[in-house]
Amino acid sequence: MDDPGSGQKYPGTMARISGRIRIAVPVERGFDAAADSRNEPSFNPAMTGVELLTPLPIGLGTRFRAHGQGWR
Repeated sequence: MDDPGSGQKYPGTMARISGRIRIAVPVERGFDAAADSRNEPSFNPAMTGVELLTPLPIGLGTRFRAHGQGWR
């Protein structure tokens, strides 16, 4: 069933996002920063906040809810 306005054929499915950036930090530190979506508002001006939905530590199965300008 389509969710009008969501742009997704299957509501609730995970978004697929990709990008590239070069930073001068050890690989482990860069991975940890990228894996924690709560950091995204610091470099994505369209995103206003991110909630952690599952308990720490961040790893396989961790879920977030993102908030952005004009998003539902």
